Amino acid sequence: SLPPLCAIFGSLLIAFPMELYGRRMTLATISLLYVLGFYLMGLSYYLNSVSVLFVGRLITGLISGASVPTSQIY
Repeated sequence: SLPPLCAIFGSLLIAFPMELYGRRMTLATISLLYVLGFYLMGLSYYLNSVSVLFVGRLITGLISGASVPTSQIY
């Protein structure tokens, strides 16, 4: 339930970077952060850490919510 809750905030917070840096740069940054979130979720298995898993899910939730309005506007 963490990613959908974070997606709400991600979709609201993405307006500022889109106006400041542009849509294309924002989409590129979103892609890198999305990879980082999935990397942390995979790394949590080897570290045996639930907190790293939650951070990865938090990041992917924020980015999932941010990517929808950004890609639709672009």
